[in-house]
Amino acid sequence: MMKAIVLNVFITCFIVQAANANVLTLPQTKIIKEGKYTLTFINYAATLDPAWQQKMIKTFFIVYPELAKTYNKKTAKEVTFVIDTTYKGVAGTDSGRVTY
Repeated sequence: MMKAIVLNVFITCFIVQAANANVLTLPQTKIIKEGKYTLTFINYAATLDPAWQQKMIKTFFIVYPELAKTYNKKTAKEVTFVIDTTYKGVAGTDSGRVTY
């Protein structure tokens, strides 16, 4: 499922043209594993500060395991963050994917 999502996002990059200079047509993707959790970080925002991205990643690996331990030990072990400047809604989550 995760591979299908990443592949779908990658293919979509070739179909959709950037509306402005702040949108990357090819995403920057990082896959980070710590312990039993994996975070895939897909970034379409050309202006995202790398320090801010690192802060988001660090915060995820501090907070998510604690929330999982407290509230749902069977929660997803693989999570995807998508920074999408064309997305106009509030941060949304679905099936281990968070879109900002």
